[in-house]
Amino acid sequence: RNIWSIVLIGTTSFMVIHSLNNWLPKILETQNLTPTLAGILAASFSIFRIFGSLGIPRMSYILGSRKTAVTIILSITAVSIVILPLGNEYLALLCIASIGLFIGALSPLLLTILMDAREVGVKKMGAVGGLYFSFGEVGGVLGPVIIGLFKDLTGNFSTGLTILAIIVGAMLIPSRFLKEDS
Repeated sequence: RNIWSIVLIGTTSFMVIHSLNNWLPKILETQNLTPTLAGILAASFSIFRIFGSLGIPRMSYILGSRKTAVTIILSITAVSIVILPLGNEYLALLCIASIGLFIGALSPLLLTILMDAREVGVKKMGAVGGLYFSFGEVGGVLGPVIIGLFKDLTGNFSTGLTILAIIVGAMLIPSRFLKEDS
């Protein structure tokens, strides 16, 4: 159950990353940002993800639990996704920064939980890592499709982003089943 919980949460992180990588410039343009500013803010998403992947997993040790860190990351990400289409460029930048920092940290945290799992260990990490990334890429396809589909159906990005946020929030359920082995 631990492995499948991690794979499911990881798939959702790919949904978020690929959705925003693909749609963020257009989402920002609907908030009356110029294409240039929208492009700069959208590019900053990748930069924030890099910083998140480097810093936040280390901070999880301060919390004393990677499981707690995963729960916090999912919560902040879901709220930030809902707020993203509602504001101006300053609120958008704040949301982009928080989503980027926290979603960027999620995969490294999940992979370290996998590596430390008794049922995985060093011998099976290659196969389990392949499983994680294979399912993740399914999320990487579904995320942008969901955003685009609901943009076409409703004429705005809010519905698709809200659905994405609900999916991220729903990952709080499997996150309760994460087990941290040392």
